[in-house]
Amino acid sequence: MKIKTLTTLVFTLLYACTPSNNSLEEVVISAKRGTTSTEKIKPNWGYRFKITGDFDGDGKQEALTERFYSQKNRKETNKFYHSIHDLEMSIDSSKIKRCKSFLICTDLKIDTFFTEGILGLRWLKNEGDLDQDGGDELSFAIVNSGGASKTLCFIFSFKHGDWHELHKFDIQEDQLPHLPGKGNLYLETGEYSLLYEPINDSLNQERIKSLNNFPGFITKLKDSKISIRTQDARGQINTSIVDLKK
Repeated sequence: MKIKTLTTLVFTLLYACTPSNNSLEEVVISAKRGTTSTEKIKPNWGYRFKITGDFDGDGKQEALTERFYSQKNRKETNKFYHSIHDLEMSIDSSKIKRCKSFLICTDLKIDTFFTEGILGLRWLKNEGDLDQDGGDELSFAIVNSGGASKTLCFIFSFKHGDWHELHKFDIQEDQLPHLPGKGNLYLETGEYSLLYEPINDSLNQERIKSLNNFPGFITKLKDSKISIRTQDARGQINTSIVDLKK
């Protein structure tokens, strides 16, 4: 706790001595890189998910779009930074900007869905009507902020005017395809880092294709039962059967 307090004080003092054209998050990143340079750090927007489906069961299609919003700056903001290879720095920046990750719907009767992901979504899919209530369910995973390879995948459904969690299960984050954009997450010596690659439209298109073709983890069975197929850290495949109505 003392170290964290001291670090915060250093960042605060640096910010107080920095010209106003540099944002606080830029100064924090500069300080954590071991320099007080106030050079402009170029933001990386990051990927935004979008899915369509009939989530309220009214027979009409809606779209859910990911937003990553800074409450400090009151606008959509970047998730990452170019040339910054440390995930924790992006997380610190997100905290300073008081960022919120959420899904907005084209149907105003469907509430905004807050995912609580510190750096937004890592996975999002329309799973179809899994529990036979007439509306589509969604599954999603958030970027893991703890540096572990394991994260949670959630299944949510919009019922009675609100979003409800039906189930959640562990996944290995490296099971997921790389996200389109200029940066991706990869596992190195047990810790997550950010590896940024140069702008390459063909690479991004290939990643979009890979993301769209990824089947996910869930297979619908009879009635309200589903099969969940995951793998552990050793690569062993695990399959479980879940009844979403129990």
